Amino acid sequence: LAIPKDAGIGKKTISAADGASTPLVGTTSFTITVPTLAVGLDSAHMGQSVPITGAGWVPDSAVTLTLTSASTERATKVVTADGAGGIDTIMIVPSTVGVGPVTVTFTAEDQATYNNDSTAQTMKIPKPTVTLSVSEASVGDVVDVTAAAFPPSSGLSVLTIGGADVSSGVVTSDSEGGLTTSFIVPGVTGSN
Repeated sequence: LAIPKDAGIGKKTISAADGASTPLVGTTSFTITVPTLAVGLDSAHMGQSVPITGAGWVPDSAVTLTLTSASTERATKVVTADGAGGIDTIMIVPSTVGVGPVTVTFTAEDQATYNNDSTAQTMKIPKPTVTLSVSEASVGDVVDVTAAAFPPSSGLSVLTIGGADVSSGVVTSDSEGGLTTSFIVPGVTGSN
């Protein structure tokens, strides 16, 4: 017995009767649960793919996934629930969410307007980080720089050590806001 698409959520009663002139009727009850939504990452950078899964949605129907944050109105993606009402997809974090720390919220809604605050899931967008390959170096040494969580496809505009410009041309972040470059330690001493 398939549950009708318009059955709604909550406690339901089902009954069965035989075809006799005085039918025998049996009844029982069951509960249709609120659909679920799960975000596969605790944090992600702009441009990163985030796995999204769920269950209990109207089978074979459109489910609209929405990502919201304080800095972006919304980003949406429509996916089709499978025959059992499951969803399994990815959603790319848009660059409009800005650099962190930011919290984004994922929600979902299907044709029966099953959307409930209990299905909302949050994820963190961390603030940008810069990591050096070494914590100390001598003048003339090469130091590698790795950056993460910057806006995707953006140019590195400043790289200074002790006030000296050590950038070696334009370096552009990748589609997930990460970049790598290196510099030669200039003639400065002390902590910089």
